[in-house]
Amino acid sequence: RMRLNTTPTIINGKMNLRLESPQEENRDYGFIVKVYITGKLDSKGNVIETYEEMEHIYTSPMIYANENVMNCTVNKELELGHYVGKAVYEIYDLNNALLGKVASKLSITVE
Repeated sequence: RMRLNTTPTIINGKMNLRLESPQEENRDYGFIVKVYITGKLDSKGNVIETYEEMEHIYTSPMIYANENVMNCTVNKELELGHYVGKAVYEIYDLNNALLGKVASKLSITVE
């Protein structure tokens, strides 16, 4: 289990994603988290544009138990506004074998 800020803000290319990997729950696992933009939102949170291809904006390093990523640098410049996104967790065992993937919806604001 990971903790994640599902409403991150990007300011000057830095995103406050706040990924946290609790020690007891994740002592046998590692995670890589990839963040994608999937569409644009209006100021009320309604989807006004859906992208044909997700735009990749961040990949975390491997995160093990009791490790955190608070702020990260995105790899793509985005226009100011509100976006819908997806955080895809790749879950690995301690031998680096991929066990599975799970995703979480994000609401991302660029200021």
